[in-house]
Amino acid sequence: LKTYRQSVLKWAFEGKLTNENVKDGELPEGWNLSTLKNLKQFSIYGPRFSSKDYSNNGIAVLRTTDISERGKVDWINSPKLELTDLLYEKYKLIKGDLLITRTGSIGRLSIFNDTNRAIPGAFLIHYRLLENINVWYIFHFLKSQIAQKHFSEHSFGVGRPNLNVPNIELLQIPIAQIEEQHQIVQEIESRLSVADKMEESIAQSLLQAESLRQSILKKAFSGELV
Repeated sequence: LKTYRQSVLKWAFEGKLTNENVKDGELPEGWNLSTLKNLKQFSIYGPRFSSKDYSNNGIAVLRTTDISERGKVDWINSPKLELTDLLYEKYKLIKGDLLITRTGSIGRLSIFNDTNRAIPGAFLIHYRLLENINVWYIFHFLKSQIAQKHFSEHSFGVGRPNLNVPNIELLQIPIAQIEEQHQIVQEIESRLSVADKMEESIAQSLLQAESLRQSILKKAFSGELV
């Protein structure tokens, strides 16, 4: 399933999910290569605060562990902070913003998909893309093997790797026209949803198998099998 997911992303960004007769190593007609530097409204590092600044109320400060890769936020455990309106406006997240982990689990991605008030934490890089770019298209490309390899190769630091904006923006991204971006996202998510359901089914079967094994062992050592 992991191999299949990466194959889907590879085919998608080679144009093979939406174009016929695409030659290997060539972009489809109308596509071009770009970088996040050219696709963003802005990028900003999440601010750093001391743990003693946190409170029970206020604006959520999102950490890598507080956001799932599909953008679901753990509002219960995320720390809160009382911020001035000026600071909040500088760092605030809006629906559709892209978040990239820059320290530790580098390259982990999320799209903020909520309406509650929140800002990114210190280990996140916050991108807001241009309106003519489908953020999920970029999200899926950055999940691809080629992008994750780029993040790994361009991180620095021993023990706790770091990633910065200049190195992220060295990555070349194949960009289709906006209508095709929407179509590619639909094609990717349709295929990946099938893989997700298969994974859930396999996980459930493994749990059932383990339960059966334990039941057999229990009966064996209590003398119920003879």
